[in-house]
Amino acid sequence: MRTDTALETARGLGLLLACLLFAPSLTAAEITLRESVMHPLPLPEVAAMREVADQTYLDAAKPDHAYDLYLPDTKTSRPLVLLIHGGAPAVSGLRKAPLMRSWAMQIAARSGAAVAVVGWDGDQRLTGQIDAAYAQLRARATEYGIDAARPCVVTFSAGVASVIPHALRDAKIAPRCIVGLYGDWQPAMQTLAGADARGLPLLVVRAGRDDVVPDTSAPAFVDAAKKAGIEVEVLRHPEGLHVFETRNPGARTSEILERTLDFLRIHTVAGAPPKNGPKTAK
Repeated sequence: MRTDTALETARGLGLLLACLLFAPSLTAAEITLRESVMHPLPLPEVAAMREVADQTYLDAAKPDHAYDLYLPDTKTSRPLVLLIHGGAPAVSGLRKAPLMRSWAMQIAARSGAAVAVVGWDGDQRLTGQIDAAYAQLRARATEYGIDAARPCVVTFSAGVASVIPHALRDAKIAPRCIVGLYGDWQPAMQTLAGADARGLPLLVVRAGRDDVVPDTSAPAFVDAAKKAGIEVEVLRHPEGLHVFETRNPGARTSEILERTLDFLRIHTVAGAPPKNGPKTAK
């Protein structure tokens, strides 16, 4: 009888210990999509840097028509990264979300690049807004202390289906590199036929259990991009949900974040554009 009681007690303690050990990951996985952007990246914080906030580039009456510029301390002209959110039913305000700010500061600190978090209406028919923001960044490059020619483009979710095709065919942007996280790659694949992107470094980041955009379109895009001469890298989180940075914290997430930041550090180096990428506008 005592043996049975001791056994039940041991089992109970074991179950309690398991709950305590695994409770953080269960809680993290239960973060909703709306809440996910309200958390920073699960990485050590970086030092404060100069921020030039709320730079209107289009309609002053619309807060989303502005960018925030993050400028790391450096004595050289900083290369530029355009950090562009995707679309959502409640897209307004994403530019100011803690997740976007965290991405910007991590990229700037790791690469030495200036990072412009660009707000826009998130509609694939309105990608001209991105051109307007970029035109202002170029016009004010000396004031900001940046090298705005051939920026890297980083985008997420619906931005993969709208921003990346636009960047591939837009000679004004002529990206130095591209990073796309958890999105639909089919529109970008359709754009490849009319784009000369040979030698362009491009990182595809996939979420294996994406609950918003099914993780199905990337393999065909990767095959087509390689045939088009693009230098493609792929990172995949097999258990990753949409916005897995905050919804699936853990070893694999940290590894993907570190490798993404390394990719940007390598390819934003000033004076080292890809061997042969999209043609620069004359």
